[in-house]
Amino acid sequence: MAAVVAAILLLIASGPTGPAGLAWFALPLLGLGSLCCWLGVAIHSVVRRRLPAGLIIAPLIGLVTAGLIYTSTPSRIRFILVDRPAFNAVVARAPAPAVTILDRDLTEDEANDTYGDFPGPCPAHIGTIRVRECASFSAGYLFYDSAGSGFIDDGGLAYLPSGAPTHDVGDGSFEHPQFRHLFGPWYAFASSW
Repeated sequence: MAAVVAAILLLIASGPTGPAGLAWFALPLLGLGSLCCWLGVAIHSVVRRRLPAGLIIAPLIGLVTAGLIYTSTPSRIRFILVDRPAFNAVVARAPAPAVTILDRDLTEDEANDTYGDFPGPCPAHIGTIRVRECASFSAGYLFYDSAGSGFIDDGGLAYLPSGAPTHDVGDGSFEHPQFRHLFGPWYAFASSW
């Protein structure tokens, strides 16, 4: 049972920005349900004076699963093995982004002039990701995941050939984006609004 719950949790956390929307509620509920089942078995085992091997293995599976989710390993593996070729193909069909990375936060005028349309067709699906919008900005390209990030925040994948900006590149609708490296020039991003 612990392995099944771990697999479900890892699948939920494999989106580009980790769990999104209602999955934030599913993660703790599944974890709490598993803990309650484990405690029931532990109490039953103490009463019967018998220690099954699963009683020791289940918490180890839980710790490994929590560590993998914390380090974003499921989203990295999913992107590298499944989605990266499709995203690379979309970027290859578009002209190279005009990258302008400043060593300071953007002014309001710069922020308004920085964001634009993606210079190619924006597919509804890229790999296993449902794409809500494609855009360009000063550091590269943004591909918004329709699931978003967290409960109501925007999120998705970013193609950043010169790396993630070290300054705030946000504007009114793309506020304080945070980038997490996935592989090569690819990053997951989350931005609040």
